[in-house]
Parts: sequence; C-alpha cells; structure tokens
Amino acid sequence: MATVLDVAREAGVSPATVSRVINSSMLVSDEKKQLVYAAMEKVGYVIPIKDRPSRAGNGKLMLAITNISRYSLFEGMQLAAGEMGYGFVILQTSEVQPEYAEAISTLKLLHSGGQLAGIMLVNYNASVQSADLEQAIRNFPVVSVCEPLKGTSLVTSDDYQAAYDVTEHLISLGRRKIAFFVTRSPENRANFELQRIRGYRSALIEHGIVPVEELVYYSDFVPEGGYDTMRRLIKDGDLPDAIVCLGDVMAYGCMRALREHGISIPDDIAVVGMDDERESEYMAPPLTSVRQNFEEIGREAVRLLHKHITDSSAAPCKIFVPHTLVIRESSGGKQEEIG
Repeated sequence: MATVLDVAREAGVSPATVSRVINSSMLVSDEKKQLVYAAMEKVGYVIPIKDRPSRAGNGKLMLAITNISRYSLFEGMQLAAGEMGYGFVILQTSEVQPEYAEAISTLKLLHSGGQLAGIMLVNYNASVQSADLEQAIRNFPVVSVCEPLKGTSLVTSDDYQAAYDVTEHLISLGRRKIAFFVTRSPENRANFELQRIRGYRSALIEHGIVPVEELVYYSDFVPEGGYDTMRRLIKDGDLPDAIVCLGDVMAYGCMRALREHGISIPDDIAVVGMDDERESEYMAPPLTSVRQNFEEIGREAVRLLHKHITDSSAAPCKIFVPHTLVIRESSGGKQEEIG
C-alpha cells in the first residue's frame, strides 16, 4: 500500500507538503498541489480515513484576528482547522497602531450569516485596550494566542521561562554583568515583555547576581533600535559582558554596532536574542536564541477553540507550548539545541 513518503518521492516534495495538500492548506502553491495530486494517482495512494478532514466544524469558520505576521503560526491554524472541518479566515491589523474597526465589521457580517464558529485573538495587548473589539467578541467562543485576555483561554510559549533559560545559559558561561534590551515604557508593555523581564531578573537573583536597573535599556523593536542603543552604551564606555535582547531583530542591530567598533562577539560581549528568526543562524556570528514552536501553538489554539465551541461549559485554561534554547556562536557556548 502506497504511503505519504511514496507520494513525496514521486512528486519531489517533502512529506510535510503532502500533508498540507491533504489538509487543504492555503500555504501550498497550485503547482505543487497538482504535482502531489498527480503523484497520488500514479502511486495509488488513498487518504486513510483517520487523515481525512473530519466535518466536526460543519464548514463553519474560525476567525483569527491578529496584528502580527507569523507564517508558521497561521499554517498550524490552517492545517488544524482543515482537519476538523472548519474554514479559516485571517484578519490582519497594524502591529504598531492596531485598528479593529474593519475586524469588527467583518466579524458582525460573518455572525449575521451564521458562518462564525469561534475566534482566535492573536497578540492582543490588553494594556492598549479596544473596548469595541472586546464587546464584539463577547458572545463567541474565544481563545487568546501569545497574549492573555481576561476570561479567555490562552495558548502561548512560556516567555518567563524562555528568558530565564537564555539568561541562565549566559551565567553558566561565566557572564555576570548582563544587560537587557527591552521595548516600550513600562505602562504600555505587553505581557510577553513583562514575563521576559521577570525571567531575566529571576535568573540573575537565583544565581546570586543582584539585578541592576541601569542594565535594562530601552530599544525599539527593530534592528535600528538595537544598533542605536548599543552605540550609546559604547559611547558611555561602561560595557556589560553580555546582552539579552527581547527579540532577535534588536540583537541584529546590536551586533552590527559591536562589529563596527571592533568589539568581539562573544569574546568581549556575548549577545543572545529571543524568537529565533530565520536570519539568526546566518548572522556573523550565528545568534543564540530561543525558538518558539509557532506551528504547534497554532494547532493547539485551534484544538482548544474547538473544545470551547463544542462545550460551552469548558473553563478557561492556559497552555504553554514548549520552547527550545538554540545555542550558537554568539554566546560562546557549545552549539546545541536544548528543549
């Protein structure tokens, strides 16, 4: 009996691509879909019943309202929703100044047509609230993703533990004066930022290092932010021996500033980031970071939303999807993946 591997070999694609085609992913090109369909017919592959999309969702829609673009996150949502028989719609808002008026209008339109089964609210910063949005979603099953909203279930990575782990890694290598590049003023920080700051400070305290507020620096969440902040530190002259950046993109700018001033990474200053963006392994040197499993976060969010759709009495819960500490040259440790 032919298998997914047989189809993948015949089509010249990965088994994961075959799986995406089976589950009607919107993230596979038409050209590759046709290759896979032709390969299925040629090798005689029949989709097992267990792999066929169920009709639990009865064709109704799951709606993701988001202010971030995470390909793997939405791929996970799309695949899981398809497996359960739901349609899947993404409504994108601005990451800098989210505006939810269009999302609310679309939500009401879907609801009036009886099409909407439930909502996933992605990266919603409750410190910058939208009363109109929160009112509009009140009568639907809702799962929050990455950022919490009171009264809803949450699927995310453990940002506290992720920051703790990467800071502890630096401490294990003998670094003691560890700076932290963070974003935004304290009153506007999102939950993930607050948790990462807590994790950084807890790691220091638990290893006998007193956190110093002067080592926490504001930096815009872009490469230019890390670059400008690092240049100011170099100009001041009182440098740390390691830097934890709230996100990889800040670390890219930080590393460029260090290189331009002849400061060796990691010999003089170790640099680590968080989120493990695709570019991180290609930096000079490759960047140590924390990888979040966004595809699994997306899948878990859909599973949990389906639970709330089918059981209105289900209590809100919190699910942490495990992360991985990816050690590369920028921290000076042995290259490996932990977690």
